[in-house]
Amino acid sequence: MTIESLFDILEISEKATILKSNIRTILKTHEETDEFYLRLDNDYSELNIHRVLYQFRKLHQSNSIVTDTIYQEFQENPVKTLSDLFNESITDSHVQQMKQYGVIFGDLFNLWSENKTNRFGVVLGILAKV
Repeated sequence: MTIESLFDILEISEKATILKSNIRTILKTHEETDEFYLRLDNDYSELNIHRVLYQFRKLHQSNSIVTDTIYQEFQENPVKTLSDLFNESITDSHVQQMKQYGVIFGDLFNLWSENKTNRFGVVLGILAKV
């Protein structure tokens, strides 16, 4: 199943840009999309979609393995690296917040490594030097 066909089946509105972005970020393959759809168990309510998506993200985050090249990848493309690491939608403004709050990637990565289910905003808040 494709992401677009999932949107159609679930009748996700065009205005639900954040939800769509999160789905695209978290569900990276057709197999993951199929698995996510089956986990909805015919309950396509917005609340259930968000709940199952969060559970799916949490499950896959706790099983993820990061290579030694992560620091180099961050230097080359911080938005993509953070999106892949946290399995969330990250934008340039998130990277700017890191700089504004004095958060360096190494500290962020170490804290994430301790609990891979932490969300970007939580880790940023813990490390922020304001």
